[in-house]
Amino acid sequence: MFYIDKLKHLLVMERDSKKFKVYNSKTGGLLHNVPEKNIKGGAIIAADYIEMGNTKYVATCQNNNTINFWDSNNYIHKERLNTSEIQLCLKWCGSGVNTLFSAGCDNKYGIHAYDLSQFPFKETMVRNEED
Repeated sequence: MFYIDKLKHLLVMERDSKKFKVYNSKTGGLLHNVPEKNIKGGAIIAADYIEMGNTKYVATCQNNNTINFWDSNNYIHKERLNTSEIQLCLKWCGSGVNTLFSAGCDNKYGIHAYDLSQFPFKETMVRNEED
């Protein structure tokens, strides 16, 4: 379950399922039921909200080495990023930086940074200081 504060949306996933539901956190009403056939990846592990000017996405990372981007108005799939490993968390840093950070269990590169200012997205890996 993930709460998107800016949208007041609650994303609810079922264990080991590719589908998810979006609820209005104020009323509890169902806003979107995103069926499994619309998911471009595996089960969702983490999510965050991305806003860059007129572009507004909900980003999700899945257990099939992907990060997916959804239109935050209707939850239609827009973009997909392939990753080198399963990412376990996402954090958006906007305000001119326009970078999405993700982290997995990779021993060499623990943190990945994606410049979302232009497509295709450019990945930078942050090296583990212990290496």
